[in-house]
Amino acid sequence: MSIEKTLATFRVEKDRWEAFKNKAQRSGNNASEVLNKFIDDYIDGPHLDTNIDRHLDKHTDTVISIDTDKQLDARLDNLIEARLGNRLDVLDNLDSNIDKRIEAAIARQMESSLGEYAA
Repeated sequence: MSIEKTLATFRVEKDRWEAFKNKAQRSGNNASEVLNKFIDDYIDGPHLDTNIDRHLDKHTDTVISIDTDKQLDARLDNLIEARLGNRLDVLDNLDSNIDKRIEAAIARQMESSLGEYAA
């Protein structure tokens, strides 16, 4: 019994088609065999679904990892900003106090000097 076959054509980027054929050849197949296996798996179901689930699990893990990294980065940024903000406030207060003390010392020195000249 002969199975009737048809020639299927579709468009694909040339580089991707060449890479596909090369990968099929490295695995001991040709492009037609791999595509026919894909079609069988797609029609029959479970083989393709398992592969897709495995791919989605990997992809989901990557997405979760990226989201987690973003959340951690945001939390760290907030903590660092809060800590630095507090420290900068302390430094600003110290700087302001030092300026006031210098101004007061200069004023005392000037008063003392002026007092010596007046006497």
